[in-house]
Amino acid sequence: MPIGNAHLDNTRLTGHWRKTTALLAIYPTHLVTLTPGYFWYLVLQPQGVGKVHIRFGGGLAPEFIADPQANAHMATLKALLDEVNAEDRRGVEAVFRGVHAPLAKPGNLSHLERPNYDFARYIADKLQTP
Repeated sequence: MPIGNAHLDNTRLTGHWRKTTALLAIYPTHLVTLTPGYFWYLVLQPQGVGKVHIRFGGGLAPEFIADPQANAHMATLKALLDEVNAEDRRGVEAVFRGVHAPLAKPGNLSHLERPNYDFARYIADKLQTP
C-alpha cells in the first residue's frame, strides 16, 4: 500500500530505505512498526491471568499528512490497524485456548520464537541467586 513506502515528496530517504519496514519489540509489552510512511504501536498491559488490555495507535509521516489526500491516507492507516489487530486477536485467542486445552502439553518453542526464548533466559538469569 502506498503509505507503507516513502511519499514522493520525501527527499530524506533513498534507495531501499524508501521501502524498508522495521518491527521492534520492547519486551515484554511493547511492539512498534516503523515504515517510511507510517508507524504504529501496540502496548500490552496484563490484567490478571487470561486477560490483557491492549492500547494501539499510529501516525503518518509528515509528507502524507501534508498531502491533499491526507484524510484518505489516515482512513487507510486506521483500516489497516483495525484489520491487523482483529486478525492477530483471533490468532492469539486460538493459541491461548489451545495451550489451555485439557490434553495440551508443553513443548519446545519454534525457531521463529527465538526472541521469546532469549527473553525467558534473561529473566531466568536475573532471578538466580548469587
